[in-house]
Amino acid sequence: MTRINTEDMKAKADPAFMARAGARVSPDSSLVEISQGAGVVESQYWNAGLPWCVYGEQSDNTFTSRRYWLVDMGSN
Repeated sequence: MTRINTEDMKAKADPAFMARAGARVSPDSSLVEISQGAGVVESQYWNAGLPWCVYGEQSDNTFTSRRYWLVDMGSN
């Protein structure tokens, strides 16, 4: 886990989601990188104020095989 600038996290997030998330976004953001062997890495961008990573991708040295975004959440 590496602490990152919240603006870097927002740059990876879905813009429409970030507009709705508003005040729930905290200044505490992180990049989590999980090694899955054979050069495959899962990278996830997290924010302490949100329930799941706002963006993630799985890639090796040459190819990104999966990308996903948090696009909605409940209003509890």
